[in-house]
Amino acid sequence: MTWLRVSAALAAMFFVGCTVHSTTGPADPPPQEQTVVVQDPAPTSGTEVVVQEPAPAPVVVVQEPAPAPAVEAANPADARRAAAAQRRAERDAAQQAAREAREAAAAERRAARDARAAEQAAAREARQAEQQARREAHRAEQQAAREAREAAAAERRTAHLAALAAQREARAARAAAQAAAREARRAEQQAAREARAASMGMGMGSAMGSAMNREERRENQDAQRDARRDSMDAQREERRETMDAEREERREAQDARSSMGSGMGSGMDDDD
Repeated sequence: MTWLRVSAALAAMFFVGCTVHSTTGPADPPPQEQTVVVQDPAPTSGTEVVVQEPAPAPVVVVQEPAPAPAVEAANPADARRAAAAQRRAERDAAQQAAREAREAAAAERRAARDARAAEQAAAREARQAEQQARREAHRAEQQAAREAREAAAAERRTAHLAALAAQREARAARAAAQAAAREARRAEQQAAREARAASMGMGMGSAMGSAMNREERRENQDAQRDARRDSMDAQREERRETMDAEREERREAQDARSSMGSGMGSGMDDDD
């Protein structure tokens, strides 16, 4: 019966050890070994078998390990909820940080875009001001050139008119001189004829009269020829003056058109 008691004691120790390990985690260092003394009965001789009752079995003392600190077993659902809440908090914090970073980057981009827009606007205004200044300077140059051309044209017209007037005066003076010369020549010829007629006497009056008539007709023809030549010269001078005036007007009109065309072209270039 002794071995049954030992087996029961060992089974009880194993059960207690398993229970402690399952509830408290890893087992503490094993307690000190307990010595179990089992006294077998002495052998007998002969056929008579005497069974000697064994001595009372020693008491098996099982030293329980020191109780481990109580560990509350967390509810798995609460643990999962806590972990999920922590993950949500971490995710919200990460999203907030990312959102703030994106907003800061967007603000920097907006500031850079505004700075570029302001710089471009300033450059555009500067270009427009420069173009306006160039246009104004070009208009002033064109106006000055136009005024200079008009002044030169006016001077040319004045000089041309003065030259025409001088030509007319010279022509009139020549015509007057020619008429005076003709009158003087006619008077001289008339006086010579009268002198010859007086010297030749009255007997030759008829012959002398016919000669005087021929001479007078010749003088009249010469006078008419001179008058026609003077008239033709005057007409030629007038036609030449008219042609010169028309040529001058055409040149002035062409100069005006050229100046207007150049002004419009340069204005379009400035606008471009």
